[in-house]
Amino acid sequence: MSREIKFRGLEMDSPIGINWIYGFYIEKHGKDYNGSPCVRYWINDGHEEFEVAKDTLGQFTGLKDNNGKEIYLGDIVRLFTNDFEKSVEKYNMDPNRWTFIVCFENGCYGIKPAMPNLHHDEDLMFSPFWCDEDKEMHDFKNTEIIGTIHENPELLQET
Repeated sequence: MSREIKFRGLEMDSPIGINWIYGFYIEKHGKDYNGSPCVRYWINDGHEEFEVAKDTLGQFTGLKDNNGKEIYLGDIVRLFTNDFEKSVEKYNMDPNRWTFIVCFENGCYGIKPAMPNLHHDEDLMFSPFWCDEDKEMHDFKNTEIIGTIHENPELLQET
């Protein structure tokens, strides 16, 4: 499987507030404002370079959600079925049980629960996007991006 390699990050000191930059990731070694050695992080969008906050850098997973939106590391996604609301009501389950964070662990992309205390099954603590045995990708037609860990920390808190 091949995928487009690209990144996103929040622009540092953006004049327009929250501004995601998408493109190629660059590390530049230099000096900080005090003259001390440092590494600064940039994304080139194909036209110009923007400095971005290191902790907001996320790589494109190669997947899209049910709306066709690209899924990046750090996205918060909700998994659902056609009977999502009925299941929540019927079994009196917290809908946040289906809220996950896109992450990179053990050499692969996957999801982990946004609220681990709602899960009692060890298999759900990290679920890779594909299985090593068959290399098939999980179906993301029933996945929706509902935010990012950077812009929507409230989605990571129990209600």
